[in-house]
Amino acid sequence: MKILKNKKIFVDIIILTLVFFLILSFIDIKYILMKTITSGGDMASDYYPAKYMKDYLMPKFKFVGWAPGWYGGMPMFQFYFFPCFFLMVIMSYIIPLEIAFKIVTLMGTFLLPLMTYFCFKFMKFKFPLPIIAAILILPFLFMEANSMWGGNIPSTLAGEFSYSFSFSLVILYLGTFYKGIKENKHWILNSVIFTLIVLTHIIPGIFAVLCTGFFLVKELLNKENFIKNFIYVFKTYLIAFLLLSFWSLPFIMNMKYTTTYADFWKVSFNEIFPLPLNIFLGLTILTVVTGLIKKEEKILYLGFSVLCAIFLFYIAEPIHLVNIRFAPFFQCLVMIIPVSLFSIKFKKIKIDKKFKLLWILPLIIFFIIAWFLQENVGFIPHWIKWNYEGFEEKSTWFDYKEINDFLKGDQSDPRVVYEHSSKHNQYGTSRAFESLPLFSGRSTLEGLFMQSSISSPYIFYIQSEISKENSCPFWRTFPCTQRNFTMGTKHLEMFNVKDFIAISDEVKEELKNYTQYKLVKESGDLSIYELTTNKNNYVYVPDYQPVAYSGDWKKFFYEWFEKEEYLDVPIIYTKDDSFNYQKITELKDIEKVSTKNNCNIQEEIMNEEIFFKTDCIGAPHIVKVSYHPNWKVKGAEKVYLVSPSFMLIIPNDENVTLYYGSGFWEIFGKILTFIGILFLIIYTLLNNHKFIRFLKR
Repeated sequence: MKILKNKKIFVDIIILTLVFFLILSFIDIKYILMKTITSGGDMASDYYPAKYMKDYLMPKFKFVGWAPGWYGGMPMFQFYFFPCFFLMVIMSYIIPLEIAFKIVTLMGTFLLPLMTYFCFKFMKFKFPLPIIAAILILPFLFMEANSMWGGNIPSTLAGEFSYSFSFSLVILYLGTFYKGIKENKHWILNSVIFTLIVLTHIIPGIFAVLCTGFFLVKELLNKENFIKNFIYVFKTYLIAFLLLSFWSLPFIMNMKYTTTYADFWKVSFNEIFPLPLNIFLGLTILTVVTGLIKKEEKILYLGFSVLCAIFLFYIAEPIHLVNIRFAPFFQCLVMIIPVSLFSIKFKKIKIDKKFKLLWILPLIIFFIIAWFLQENVGFIPHWIKWNYEGFEEKSTWFDYKEINDFLKGDQSDPRVVYEHSSKHNQYGTSRAFESLPLFSGRSTLEGLFMQSSISSPYIFYIQSEISKENSCPFWRTFPCTQRNFTMGTKHLEMFNVKDFIAISDEVKEELKNYTQYKLVKESGDLSIYELTTNKNNYVYVPDYQPVAYSGDWKKFFYEWFEKEEYLDVPIIYTKDDSFNYQKITELKDIEKVSTKNNCNIQEEIMNEEIFFKTDCIGAPHIVKVSYHPNWKVKGAEKVYLVSPSFMLIIPNDENVTLYYGSGFWEIFGKILTFIGILFLIIYTLLNNHKFIRFLKR
């Protein structure tokens, strides 16, 4: 029997190796090993956060911190997922960050077949079903119909590599949780895996929680088993909650300082289930029906997981999530669930007698899948080359580099804005100039992680005012406008923008009609215009006294932003009745009261600190940096949220220091995580027999 077991493992290793080589056959390794900065889709913009983590956050022993480069500043990694970036940084101490970045972005792709194999192993499916499942996951990985939903290779190349990593872990988790709850063991392991899933991407975490509800639902009529399973589930997620608290509590409690994005994508059946998924869908239905008839728990568990994915798909919009993020789960499961149908038949087969036939079966399936992929994979190799050859290998690199070199500076310089245009794709991605903080050191308005800042809606509104094309991602809640440089210029000055990069002939031609813009640089299709009327400062005293508002500030501030006649009167959000300024409930209530502004202000802007010296103590000072409750102040009593999304300070000293610190939820979350880690250490030691024997000496 031991020899037979070794033969099975040997066959599994051989075929898994073939699976990895098949994936590699579509990837030209020379591009992965080139020391170039990855381009292509959203992925190109992900390099700046990785570099920021290495250069600024990690030396300060931080995972989360303020980054000034995008959206008027944002709490980097507070509302996005840091583990993949952290792994890149750790690897970069051995190999260049450029190469580490590429390797980590591909990890989820290589992990998925392996995690699928172990999922089926932990669920105790007999040989050769686990290795067949690992093979059958390949058509999902290479599915080109889904190019940005998550989990597969095109989505990974589009920038969803954190999702892909988490997606692979959740497939493993389906297996480890099944094994753990059936044996009433491994709940600590499951807590740790679930923690990694959520930290890497929250969407797979939501799916995972729902799937494990199967073990409660199925025991509703059996009180004893229900209590046993409930205790296991409770223990697992309690420890996970403690381990996650350092990140999840600030995430949850500060959600009102983000911009929610929920959109229901209307997709056809053929888009969700292209060939060969549509064939396997029928087999999945047959498998689940058979599982119901035969009362096969493992099949019902996997079938329940499909229902969870479908349920989440349809309720995503009301809970402010994007529905298509859940589609990959049932796409993936549809490919592997039919494998479990054979587990029913295998109960009657003695594997040792049939081994010679069974080891050939996965090999045959592998070569069929390999042939199918060779015949049907289209753009993936091109996307891989486009991404991983990097910015530097593009024919337009000289023009792109010249523009960035011309704009060289740091976070204390005024911001740069660029015309949104698909023509930027010639430089490596349509989002090429989101990397201005990386290549030029200067902050820009638009960036990645658009939900992480309350300034995002205003940025995209400005985008629609100054571009031939616009994206307007929050169009349902925060609609955009048409090109309007008169208003756009006022908004650019509001956000302290000095330089504007134009690319379309239409915008360049229109700018000739505005004397405020001076052409200062041209390179290829790109032109840089200086906004000469901008005062180039981040801290200022407004011409008119602010007014106070205590209602739904997000909608109210956006309405204010759209109305030119009110822009010079800032609105403070406060529920403090003792506040000295005029209180309003509608924009038409605003009365303009001069501040008699004749102030001298000296400022110094750093990543997480802002210093300014003023001779106008007691006057309202606006800081053109996105508000977040973690900003603290010395030299004033409080930091106020002021329209559109900035900070307002009323100094009681001529020297004022703003700094990005830790709020209550960060501190409380870290304490809970410390308790969780301490519990894990003590629990592990107390269950270590060698350690127990040592204590008894």
